[in-house]
Amino acid sequence: MMRLFCAFALAWVCYAQQRLDLTPFARPCCSAEKHQVQTFFDYTHPAGLVRRAAGGWVYGFQWAEERDVEEIQVRFNSKAAARAPVIQYWFRHWPLPAPASHTVEDRVDDPWQGEWIAAATEARWEGALCRLRFLPLEGGENPNAKNLPGVRYRRAIKLRLL
Repeated sequence: MMRLFCAFALAWVCYAQQRLDLTPFARPCCSAEKHQVQTFFDYTHPAGLVRRAAGGWVYGFQWAEERDVEEIQVRFNSKAAARAPVIQYWFRHWPLPAPASHTVEDRVDDPWQGEWIAAATEARWEGALCRLRFLPLEGGENPNAKNLPGVRYRRAIKLRLL
């Protein structure tokens, strides 16, 4: 059962391959399929594991701006009752095509416009800790994969585990 979540950590991709836990910088989100509130964050969304109206459980995070996520770590109470969760990320534009000329700004995803995409991942278990790493990005997962094929991270403003 998904109530066995104890800890959740995200690793941020940076040039030196140092990792940073992004969860302290995020707000809880994502039990609904669409962001319905008019504020950037849903400040009334409960924290932690939440039952979805459609059934099942969700554990979600939203940041003020897009983040590059390489690895997700989930610690369960015990491995016996655990299964690797499905990771979904919020998608509209990423990855963008390479710029053809100077631009003022790049398009970025926002909490309102987009859709959830299930990411291709591999799970590695270390006792009750499940490390989920993204598989290389392909067109079967993301229609814009041709713009940045083979990367092993995902850029998202929202991320959730089902």
